[in-house]
Amino acid sequence: MTLKKVVTIFAFVLLIGCSSQESKNQEVSQEVLDKIGESLENSDKNDEIVKTLQKLMDNKNYTDVMKTFQQKYNEVTDEEQKTTAKNLYKESIVQLLEHDNLVIVEKLLESPNAHKEVLSTDILDRIKSDREGMETAHKESASAENVDRILELLDSKDYMTIYQYDNDEATETVRTLIKYARALDHLAVMKDTQDIWFKRYIGWIDPKYNGVRSKEIIAFANKYLTKDEWQQLYAEERKWDQRFARANARSEQEKKNQASKPLPTIGMTTDEVLNSQWGEPEDINKTITAYGTDEQWVYPNFKYLYFEDGILVTIQE
Repeated sequence: MTLKKVVTIFAFVLLIGCSSQESKNQEVSQEVLDKIGESLENSDKNDEIVKTLQKLMDNKNYTDVMKTFQQKYNEVTDEEQKTTAKNLYKESIVQLLEHDNLVIVEKLLESPNAHKEVLSTDILDRIKSDREGMETAHKESASAENVDRILELLDSKDYMTIYQYDNDEATETVRTLIKYARALDHLAVMKDTQDIWFKRYIGWIDPKYNGVRSKEIIAFANKYLTKDEWQQLYAEERKWDQRFARANARSEQEKKNQASKPLPTIGMTTDEVLNSQWGEPEDINKTITAYGTDEQWVYPNFKYLYFEDGILVTIQE
């Protein structure tokens, strides 16, 4: 029984006692009695909710702790009981994360009654960190499968199929095996060890590479490049990689910026259209009459915009 409940019951008894002693004609008002009864009822309800949470916690039913808290927390009125309930909620999340149940936690926290405001920064950071770790693990698992498959293709000299594994998600090992495959393929077709592309494929590979089939790859490279040539080509290739990466990043950012702009809509001015997703037209056909100026803006894929005195009146797609 909480201290607040004891005090409430004591006040109830005191009021009844005082009313009996002072006068037979005096009665405790029904309003006071109702409030005391309501307070006792709320106190019982608070106790019941917290006891339920604690029992679920003791039985290691952490998912049910989260669900019950989300459903019942708003019914808890006592501050002390609220604190207890919040602590049980947070501990249930920690325990679920400890038992690798991140997906369950994330799903339950999508609820409109998730009460994320009661969660500490440490817990939120832990959830974010676990998510990043899970994604990394998935990538590493996928990468390991890719490496095994690429090695099979290398052994069967199916170089063309290997190229499909070249993407932004590829690890250093995967990309090294792909470059090695390209060099082997190029040499088999061109039969020219002085060909610039043949040397560039080898040059991309790190001279210090010590991953899968490193001895085979390094021995192959040493047959056609001196140590200094390899190091120089490697530095040049990585500079190109950095340039491409920066260019791709700029392109992606431009796409995002463009996507955030509005589509052309009737009533826009020419300046507003220029700042829309359609941007500048490929061509503008202008007609000036006694009634005003009409313009047709021509865009790729047979798209057109029509303006009357600088106001968009027709959109043709």
